[in-house]
Amino acid sequence: MKKTIAILLVLVIGMVGVWAAVNDVALNLITTVFEFSEMKITASSTVPTWTAWSNTALGNYSASYTGTDNENRKSIDPYISTAQPVGYIHTRTNRRGGYTVSVSGTPLTSTDGTTVQYINYEIYNAGETAVYVVGTTASAQTFVSETVGTGMRLKATPVSVKLITTGDNLSAGVYTADITFSYAGN
Repeated sequence: MKKTIAILLVLVIGMVGVWAAVNDVALNLITTVFEFSEMKITASSTVPTWTAWSNTALGNYSASYTGTDNENRKSIDPYISTAQPVGYIHTRTNRRGGYTVSVSGTPLTSTDGTTVQYINYEIYNAGETAVYVVGTTASAQTFVSETVGTGMRLKATPVSVKLITTGDNLSAGVYTADITFSYAGN
């Protein structure tokens, strides 16, 4: 009988470990997704080739084109009095708060010896109302924007230009101007 009690006692004490409570443990995870924003000017609405996206510490990437090569130099017919398409602004971003692209421009300018001639123009996006009027608008204006978003988003916005003075009212010469698009995160 003492042996039976001793065996039962050993079993009870041994089994306490089997039914003992085990505390939960947690595995905490963390990751950082860096902001990636980019802007390009193209001649068509076709999605351009973008820089390969990678989640590196080089976040806040922003690229834009400025220059005077023939690919981004668009010819405008001086005898057309309506808005003429000149290209597209392509944007992409994974920024939560969105972005704003502002536009400004310089007058079309022609210098022939000592005489300087100017042509002012209006800049349009997809809308019917001019976003910026060269020679009248004092500061850069919002051309395209996005307020809030999720994940990587792409947008193509047309750019059109309408000359304020056209045809026979213009003096002969080669006129050049720059339209500047500035990207800012919201």
